[in-house]
Amino acid sequence: MMTRNDRGYQLILLNCNYVNPYYSTEETFLKKLNKDLHVTLTNLEPGNYQVRKRIFDKDNGALYKKWWDLNSEHGMDEEVIQYIIQTSRPSLELFDMTFDTEWSFYSYLSLNAIHFFDIRKMNR
Repeated sequence: MMTRNDRGYQLILLNCNYVNPYYSTEETFLKKLNKDLHVTLTNLEPGNYQVRKRIFDKDNGALYKKWWDLNSEHGMDEEVIQYIIQTSRPSLELFDMTFDTEWSFYSYLSLNAIHFFDIRKMNR
């Protein structure tokens, strides 16, 4: 889905899957659900842009994986819980682009990943 606002554009890419919980730890099976998307955006307003890409997936922002990795037979205390909360954030990439009227790129989405692009027009 893509929208336009007064700052530029916003694009969201999703790889939504519903998976039987019994398969959720089988890495070979889960890798088959990843997607490599080729995206072409057309009719963009020409100019200089700053692109902010946020990735939310099992390694960036997901609480469950950290909760699972940091659990022990003795449970978690407040320090561990606060660490999980503080470190569970989507990743951020920042880059500058100049568009004529089109932008084409690849985006690799793991299982249930969300890629959010904030494409901001820069005035020079």
